[in-house]
Amino acid sequence: MIEKSFQPSVKLFFKATREIINGTWPVKIMITMALVLPIAAIAITALTNIKLSAATWGGVSGLFIYTFVALPIFQFFGIKRNLASNPSANQAQQYEISEHGVRNFGNGVDISLDWSKIVRVRLSKSFVLFYISKNVAYFIPKELVTSAELEQISQWHSGQRG
Repeated sequence: MIEKSFQPSVKLFFKATREIINGTWPVKIMITMALVLPIAAIAITALTNIKLSAATWGGVSGLFIYTFVALPIFQFFGIKRNLASNPSANQAQQYEISEHGVRNFGNGVDISLDWSKIVRVRLSKSFVLFYISKNVAYFIPKELVTSAELEQISQWHSGQRG
């Protein structure tokens, strides 16, 4: 059995949420468009001497600002509001991971998930993510998990799903 515990914060939940959301195809497409369109507009203007309208520049700039500034700010304050209304999310998160599955427990919370209920385990830049659906995951900070423990988790998950 692997046991982990950590104290969550708004910053930690925000970072985990961003890594989960940024892994989805709609967000990947939006990020790509928000990066490619400004570059394409600048290239068109520089290489062809075609003047793009103010509306075009406004749209390109708006998409860029919405994707990389406004949306993260909205998400941050949404997460902050949700955590303020959910006391159990603000306390130490305790996890037990075993051949049976993943258990997240604490004061007033006890959630046990068999490996058959975990659709995917993914190692992101900063977290070990235990997906219970396509876009919803429990997380443990990656720095708390050793490479041997990651291998064990992978074996348990693939053994129960395979």
